[in-house]
Amino acid sequence: MATLGYGCLDCRKLRERVIGGVLLTLLTLFVVACHAERHVTVFEHVSIRENAVAVHANGHSDAIITQDGQLSIDSRSINTTPEQRAALASYYASVIALKAAGLSAGAHGVATAAAAIDGVAKAATTGSADAIDAQVDQQAKAVDVDVAAVDRNLAALRASERELAGSLPDFKPYVFLQG
Repeated sequence: MATLGYGCLDCRKLRERVIGGVLLTLLTLFVVACHAERHVTVFEHVSIRENAVAVHANGHSDAIITQDGQLSIDSRSINTTPEQRAALASYYASVIALKAAGLSAGAHGVATAAAAIDGVAKAATTGSADAIDAQVDQQAKAVDVDVAAVDRNLAALRASERELAGSLPDFKPYVFLQG
């Protein structure tokens, strides 16, 4: 039976999970910050407006991308090929999916932290930390799924950026993901 005590292995694992859940939640709150004008910032460089994604670049007007792959910069429609529109639509979809995965990860991170806190409270009254791991593991699995979705969406966004930067010179200043 694992007991609560300073430095025990189970307590260290619990502290790491709680801290990880709290950090993930804080990161998500920074990544997905809602603004009064109904914009959602996904990254410092990308925000979601009512029916479009706005990509920001220092010294440039925002690039506005719609769900169907239309691009405008400085209120000027940019002519694109069907392939470029498909890449722009993919970029839009990746941003929307990234927002959803980030919100879900944050919610599951909070649930993980709550499960850990609940487990600690129960363990304090019983003197046993045995149930904490199972309780936190169950919640943490959902966070793992969400983090994998964030990774997939970032990779898709990066691929769309590379494709657009190579085929659409007007988009080059708006590429911000490295790697």
